[in-house]
This record gives sequence, structure tokens and C-alpha cells, in this order.
Amino acid sequence: MSNFTLTSFITLFSCCLLSSVSAADALKTNSPAPAANALPQHSLIDSLDGPVTANELKVFGDLALSQPLPTHNNHNNLVYGRSHQAHDLLLAMYELTGDRIYLNRLIEFSDAILACRNDTNTGSLFWTGKREATWPSGTEISGGTNYLTTHVESGAILEMLAHCARVIIDHKELWNDTVPVEDKLHLGKTYIERARSYIRECNFTIDTFIVPWSVKTMTNGDLRLYFSESPELARLDGKAGRGGGKPIPWNQQFMLVRSLVRLADDLRALDEDKDRIALYDKIAQGTVDWFQSTLHQTNVNGEIAYEWSYTPNDATLHYIENSAHGSSDVEGMYVCYQSGHYGITPETMRRFANTPLLVMYQDGKFTSNVRGGGGFHGLSTAWMPLAEFRPELYKLIAEPGLKRPDLRQVRILKWKNGHSTSGEPQIVSMRPVNAVAVETPAATPNQPFAPATANPAPEPRVTEPLPVAKSNAPKKSTLVSLPTGFRH
Repeated sequence: MSNFTLTSFITLFSCCLLSSVSAADALKTNSPAPAANALPQHSLIDSLDGPVTANELKVFGDLALSQPLPTHNNHNNLVYGRSHQAHDLLLAMYELTGDRIYLNRLIEFSDAILACRNDTNTGSLFWTGKREATWPSGTEISGGTNYLTTHVESGAILEMLAHCARVIIDHKELWNDTVPVEDKLHLGKTYIERARSYIRECNFTIDTFIVPWSVKTMTNGDLRLYFSESPELARLDGKAGRGGGKPIPWNQQFMLVRSLVRLADDLRALDEDKDRIALYDKIAQGTVDWFQSTLHQTNVNGEIAYEWSYTPNDATLHYIENSAHGSSDVEGMYVCYQSGHYGITPETMRRFANTPLLVMYQDGKFTSNVRGGGGFHGLSTAWMPLAEFRPELYKLIAEPGLKRPDLRQVRILKWKNGHSTSGEPQIVSMRPVNAVAVETPAATPNQPFAPATANPAPEPRVTEPLPVAKSNAPKKSTLVSLPTGFRH
């Protein structure tokens, strides 16, 4: 443990129960942000076509800098809520413009995220009976005592820190510059010191909480993500206590996988800690292989699309995945594909893209589940990376939400920034601007898309489990000793 804690100005309750002392107050700096952070009532996007406009950059830029620092993870605010979206917006604005004002505010956000983590000395008890260094997603009861709960969904929070670290790593010209953001958490004065601290603190949460309680070694040596079979989890009242020993649902698995992949790629870029890279790759590959082995193929007029369940070990797809949870699944697979280290091909990603395009899109709307049923529901822009493989998806996903301004619409700007504006859309990457390129196989040529006039009867339609090739991921890895540093 370190010689510095945050007990002088913040505790878990200030993060999660909104007490009078907030992380935003504790991390306040002299770099002002506009006071207003409400979304404008008009569309944030000038046009879905053409290049990003100066007005769009200004609107999104002002909005990004106006977002308040996070102070809690109530209602999964950091996992996928408003503060997570604000962090993504700041990251995207830096990638789009290269303006350090967004990077510096992003660093303030990342520091505040760490300040919201449970204090291992004075924080509250989790279901494990310990003061875990993670972010609670809820509360459960055992014997009249409240315990904080979470499992691997905090991976979505770790991913933000890992992603911030990466944009710093990718810009060596600023490594040794001093960050003009007050360093109340002693994470380092320079940009590269900040990046290394974010990686270190992510590793600490993974080593002390996620790996011991959620990673299961299978008889063949694979690592898979399960709810703990421990008596500590079993003692909880109700559904939470009955979940022990069951596989973790896919959307939550991919929240963690995204962070593991980004952390592994951070370390690859730094050429450091190969043992840890091997461990993270093995866990991530375990989820990717397991997930792919459960996919069902659907033939829609000669194109293959996928159907899948909300949870592993559901061969009949009784719990068919819905579009909201499915967005985490496809986002996770896309992050793995982008990395280039997990054996995911463009053909596989095209088949995922066929699911919303050929199965879910009916009569001008998207269905609520990946089988093309369950009523209709708007499709999140988290599905938009699939337009890299079926460009027709871009406007189908982007257009319906234009009248409902949303921080996540910055994904439209990222698409426009790299999208051809002349002739037919080209397959392009949503990889961050100025990032170190990672080689991936060339995408397969686009096939024309014929819009459905009504709910089409896909003929022939054959659904069966999809075989998956065995991964060559490392079979053994060990945890490494961590340097002492900021702990709370």
C-alpha cells in the first residue's frame, strides 16, 4: 500500500452516496469549464454527409468541456452513464482535433474516476468482506448487513483509464511535458507518468479483485469469467446469492475484456510486462473463443448473420440477447478486432454487421433483440463500428437519433472524419486519429444492400451453433509483482 490516501477529503460515501465532500471538489483546478452542461435542444450534427464542420467541432467541444467531473458510480454512471459518455466525448475531441485542452480535461476526468474508487483503508465492505479497490454498482444484504456489490462490470471503468493512457502513449512528443492539471492523487507530473499510473492502478484492481473473484481456470487450462462460487457470495440474500458458480453474462464479460485488451495494447506499445500481456490476452481470448463457440448462424438470402444469447450455456437461445446488452458484445468484439491479436476476421465482423442490417432492421426500425423480435427499439450508436463492414448501417443507426441530442453522437463525428464523401461509402476504420496503427486484415468487399419492404422471410434460414477454431493464446501466465504507488 502507498504512503498516500484520499481519506483527508474523500471516502467511498462521498463518491457513491453523494456526501458534501465530492471528488469534483477535491480535484478542482484552475482550468475553468463552462458552467452549463445541459444538452442543446437542437441537433448536434449539421449533416450526416460531408466532412466534420467547424460548427460541429465547436458545439461538441463546448459540450465536452462543460461536463462536470464524476463523483460517483450511482446507477452505473461510470460504467455506461453520463460520466462515461463525457469521458468518451473528451477522448474523441482530442483525437479529432489534437487540442490539448481536451486531453487535459480528460486527465482531470480520469483522476476523478480514480478518486471514486473504494478506499482500501477506510472504504466500505464489498460482498467479499473486504474493502476492495473497485467501484460499486449496487448494494446487497446478508444477515441484515449491507454490502457493496460489483463483479467485472467495472472493466468498463478501467477501459476509460486504459484508453486515456493510450492516447498519451501514442504521442511521444508530449511524454515529458508537465500536465497542467493539479496532481492531488500523486499520479505523476508528466503526461507519461500519468499514463503509467493509470495502467498501474488498473492492474491493481484486476490483481486484487477481478482475478481472485471472477476468473476461473478450466480443466483444459482456459481462463473463463464466472461468478464466484465462494461462501462470501452465497451468503447474500436473493438472486445475488444464487448466482454463484454461473457464467457471467456476455455484456459484462466484454466490459472487462475491453479493458484487458486496451491494457495489453498499452503495454505492447510500451514494450513492457510481457507476462501481464500474456495473462490479459489469455483471459480476453477465453471470452472471445467461448462467445464465438455459442453463436448461431442465420442464412439471410446468402448472407450469414449471427444470433446469440444473453448468457453462456444457453444452447437454445432461450434468453435471446437484446439490442441494449448486445451493444456491449459487439463493441467488445470490435475492440478485439481492432487490436489484431485475437484471431477475429473481417468476415466475422461482417456477419455481426449483418445481424442489425438484415435481421433486426424491419420496416424502417430496429427490433429489440438480435433474432429480429421483441418489438422495436432504437439502436445505440455503440453499434456504429459495424458500419465499417456494412456501410449501409451508418445512416440507419445515426439518423433516427439526430432529433435527440446525445453526448454519444460524437461517434458520428468520428465516422464522418474518416468516411469518404465522394461516391459510394468505403470501408474505413474508426481507429483514433494519430494513433499508432495496428495491422488488421483487409475487409471483404461490400455487397449491395437491398432495404426490406416488410419483415422479410429469410429463405433459406438455417440456425446452428458456429464452430470456432482453437486459439493459440498462451496457456500459462503469472501475476507479476506491482510497484508501490497510489492506493486508497
